[in-house]
Amino acid sequence: MNYPCQASHHDSFSSGHLMTQIARSDIQSSILDAVDKGFEKQIAFLQEIVRAPSLRGNEAEAQGLVSSALRDRGYEVSEFEIDTDQIGQHPAYSPTTVDHSGIFNVVGSKTPETANDRSLALNSHIDVVPTADPSLWQHAPFSGHRDGDWLYGRGAGDMKAGLSANIFALDAIAAAGLKLTAPVQIQSVLDEEVTGNGAAEMIRRGQVEDAILIPEPTDEQLVSANSGVVKFRISVEGVPAHPRDPESGLSAIDAAIQIISGLKQLETEWNNEKHAHSGFEDLSNPASLNIGTISGGEWPASVPCACVFEGRIGFYPGDDTKARAKAFETHLKALCDAYPRLKRANPKLEWVGVMQSGYRLGSGLITRR
Repeated sequence: MNYPCQASHHDSFSSGHLMTQIARSDIQSSILDAVDKGFEKQIAFLQEIVRAPSLRGNEAEAQGLVSSALRDRGYEVSEFEIDTDQIGQHPAYSPTTVDHSGIFNVVGSKTPETANDRSLALNSHIDVVPTADPSLWQHAPFSGHRDGDWLYGRGAGDMKAGLSANIFALDAIAAAGLKLTAPVQIQSVLDEEVTGNGAAEMIRRGQVEDAILIPEPTDEQLVSANSGVVKFRISVEGVPAHPRDPESGLSAIDAAIQIISGLKQLETEWNNEKHAHSGFEDLSNPASLNIGTISGGEWPASVPCACVFEGRIGFYPGDDTKARAKAFETHLKALCDAYPRLKRANPKLEWVGVMQSGYRLGSGLITRR
């Protein structure tokens, strides 16, 4: 594979196999030395962006810091919102329930005068998931507190560390005396945690390079396949009643619990398919049904008349997303048909957030070696 950089001071780089290997070793050492020298600045930048809370819909401050960092380094920087009118027509779009106005993707680009090799994008997302109860944290969620080899903060690992590493990796390559031979982009996108529409907007705009590196926290393992996922909301109706005679009503919470138990059966069925999908055989729960939110009832002594829960379930690369969603719908309907009280609860299914297929790298790609 040709990398988008070249040695500016090693004439032996292309003059014979042995000299090439020596030159490459020298280049790698120079890059690693530059990484070490810039590490404290890298951590300081990571702390800065961790201290800019970037929960969904509030990414503008952190994205502004990224834009400034890229401009200071001489990148051509573009900022653009997700075009809600256009993105909804794109196959990479996932259903969304939030307004994206006022927040933006950031792309920093560098292109050499003569581009001879394949282009590369270094992609990361700026949004983070909620912090839960701050009192459960050893250090404040957005403190960016450093304690030895640990840095604390929501999004520090997922994935602001990757974003910082992207920027400073290219700094190190430049500091090692290497020059670009192909276009390079640093991409910082919105709304990865829920829909992936920030990255989808990149694709819709045609900002797709020959290769992409996404440094998610995967224990330094190259991931060659990833499951698909759909996220859902189910609203359940109950019939209010006095607790002295609960059978005269219908508890929406009890109905929701029964539905969740039934969906666990679907999870088991999908997990049992893993042996037909290379790379997933050794995973304990590749389908991974997770119920992430639940809300119901309004009074301890009343039979609840409403309950809403949200979750996600995964499936395998190569599976048709719409077919899996249809199978989910069919399973839910079968549950209701089997249990009259569930049918009476009239569960309403909505698809919210990510609704994406899985992906697998081709078997012959160099990245799999």
